[in-house]
Amino acid sequence: MRKIPPTITSFSAARRFALATIARTIQTTGDRWLEKGGIVAFAGPAGAGKTTLLAKLAARWVLKHGPRRVAIISADAVRIGAHEQMHMLGRLLGVTTHNVFDVAELPELLYELRSSHFVMIDTAGTSPRDPELARRLRLLNQMQASIETSLVLPASTQSGAIDEVVQRFALAQPSSCVITKVDEAVSLGGVLSALVRHKLPAAYISDGQRVPEDLSPARSHTLVSRAVEIASHNGSTADDEVMQRRISGVARGHK
Repeated sequence: MRKIPPTITSFSAARRFALATIARTIQTTGDRWLEKGGIVAFAGPAGAGKTTLLAKLAARWVLKHGPRRVAIISADAVRIGAHEQMHMLGRLLGVTTHNVFDVAELPELLYELRSSHFVMIDTAGTSPRDPELARRLRLLNQMQASIETSLVLPASTQSGAIDEVVQRFALAQPSSCVITKVDEAVSLGGVLSALVRHKLPAAYISDGQRVPEDLSPARSHTLVSRAVEIASHNGSTADDEVMQRRISGVARGHK
């Protein structure tokens, strides 16, 4: 971590320096999926917003490239109605959808879809402590030569829980993440800390339920700015005067 230069003497200047340093530390991938396609499996805990994310990405692809050569695979045999939900999405967008009941079935299906430019795989959303999770993640890891795994991180989750999610899903060796439910977050500190600590590049930010509007490529400075905005909205920021009062209060309390 860079040291604060001695020329910075106020809290506000130190704060701006710290935010700029954080922005430079956060890695992002750019809009490469919607530009170049790929085969991406989205993994994450239950309720992370994976299905809504796929709907947004699929709609964006169709608007940019048309419905050809894009496919959606539902590998979620855990959640009731997951397969039917994906088929309904496919019909609305004119995109082909396929079901598998286990990630072990993916290689055969992917061979059939080898002419597709962009394939999105919706995996089962389970608890990070589900005993079956480790097996599924190891299978995804074994398919790294053909499948990229992206971790879906809900920003509304508490900081400690975000760290647990990243650690549990590390078995799949995700190469990127997507930050969802930003509109429901009371702070982005936990998710930004996880990105920096685990050196996990961010691909997209999902900021609402509208399809496909509430999705944008991740930009480090935008993430930091949104974190400041959310903190300010929730009364979590402090200026020089406030910090001086807090420090003075602490000093008096120790007398």
